[in-house]
Amino acid sequence: MTNKYGAASPLASPSSRHRQHHRKQSPPIAKQRYRRDDDIAIGGDKEIHDGLSSALSSSATIPPALVNALAKYEKQFQSLSYDRFPLELCGRSDLDLSAWTLVVSDACLDRIATKYSFLHDDGDKLTSIIDDKSLLPQYPLKKLNLRGGEKFADAGLRRIAMVCEQLTTLSLENCYRLTDGGLKSMAQSCPRLEELNLSGCMGLSATGFAIVGDCNPQLKALQVSGCRQIKPWTFMKLLEGCRLLRELDVSYCPKITDVEIKLLSD
Repeated sequence: MTNKYGAASPLASPSSRHRQHHRKQSPPIAKQRYRRDDDIAIGGDKEIHDGLSSALSSSATIPPALVNALAKYEKQFQSLSYDRFPLELCGRSDLDLSAWTLVVSDACLDRIATKYSFLHDDGDKLTSIIDDKSLLPQYPLKKLNLRGGEKFADAGLRRIAMVCEQLTTLSLENCYRLTDGGLKSMAQSCPRLEELNLSGCMGLSATGFAIVGDCNPQLKALQVSGCRQIKPWTFMKLLEGCRLLRELDVSYCPKITDVEIKLLSD
């Protein structure tokens, strides 16, 4: 064997050749495992399902506990449905619907409101409507997150406002279908609101924001980021009515100038 200059080079020993061959043919196990996991993780639903099926088919090398867990997950994966919101999740005093934006419609909010309205109904009416009382909420709704809702409008929000007057925290961030009428119903029905997020609600007018100042004196935190329709007089209305306000986000509100911000600091 010669090098590139034509000079003879010593031959590698059999053991060194074996080690070189071994390095070429056997990539690090960790690297192989990373590629396999990555293929399953970044793929779509079909890839996840195929990956689970493959793992189950080679169960001889997988601990029985892991096989059972994979089988359970695969069964749940096949039956998972996103065409409706499960009302069984309405049992607590806080309700986060931000992950269900594609199914939370006016009709869905009406069903949720009906379920929470049972807290105000008598026992006979309750029993006649639903048999399993364990499915009913045990506490009134106090925190509601509707961030990003694109299927509901004023009607659904009015329905919630009618039965959830104890709300203290409400997020309507980027609910672009919301108008002044829906916000007015919520503000008037929920005087205990302390935290309200209206960022990105472009369907509201300056008058709509002013309603909050008239109806929610307990408000301590308000976010209206990106609401370009807010005018200086609206800002002043909010300050006059919400005397307990400690946190106010008016970023990307170009009509609010340094003059109004100075009044807030004073």
